[in-house]
Amino acid sequence: MEPRKLLIIKQKGCPSCEYMESKAIELANKYNTQHTIVDLWKIKESIRPGYTPYFFLLNSEGDKIAEWGGGPEKIDGLETMIKENI
Repeated sequence: MEPRKLLIIKQKGCPSCEYMESKAIELANKYNTQHTIVDLWKIKESIRPGYTPYFFLLNSEGDKIAEWGGGPEKIDGLETMIKENI
């Protein structure tokens, strides 16, 4: 399986983003997946999600293969998205 990268999209001052960032990093490490943290406003407008925290799972070429968004109450969805696509 080719390497995957978890793109963690957050914005400054977002408490859910801070919490989910640490959980997402834990999950990336658990599933041996690289991760990168990006500010929402640095994402190209045409693919920028409408809310944060949000996550893209990318293939080795940087193409989006899965996406998921949600806060701490839905953390299981993030793990499912990673698990199903690694």
